[in-house]
Amino acid sequence: LGEAMKMVLSLVMIGVQSEGRGLLYELQSHIVQTPMEVVKLSVPSFLYTIQNNLIYVVLQNIDPTTYEVGNQTKIITTALFSILLLRRKFSGLQWFAMTLLGAGVAMVSLYGPTSHHDAQGKQEEQNRIVGLVSLSIISLTSGFSGVYFEHVLKKPQERNNEIILVSLWMRN
Repeated sequence: LGEAMKMVLSLVMIGVQSEGRGLLYELQSHIVQTPMEVVKLSVPSFLYTIQNNLIYVVLQNIDPTTYEVGNQTKIITTALFSILLLRRKFSGLQWFAMTLLGAGVAMVSLYGPTSHHDAQGKQEEQNRIVGLVSLSIISLTSGFSGVYFEHVLKKPQERNNEIILVSLWMRN
């Protein structure tokens, strides 16, 4: 439902900002005529779909506390992908903070609760390794997709050696 609302809002905003050319012209110009841009922008969508499905696997296999703490590794993976794709630099204090975060996540992951009880107090079967690997995949895909999307947004779109300005609504 959220994605449908986002699409409707984006289409309305594209129509409003089309400067009299119309919604269909804008869609033709920026989607049909530039299929590689559509492919580039589909990468984060695909990765977010994987993440959303893996969350269910994680929550079935590790306790909620480990999930919440482990989910913070998205900060570290985002920073690492920012260095690789955007050539960002971090201060010593920022590296120290990320190291502390990583150590805290590692301690909770290694020494956290190993069993989980459902609402009736029955112990649920869990595979901690499956949960932690799935959580790692979520963290990696989240970090990469966020930084990749930023990279695509900041890189100008070209067609026939002309730079084309594309609105954020169109890219969404």
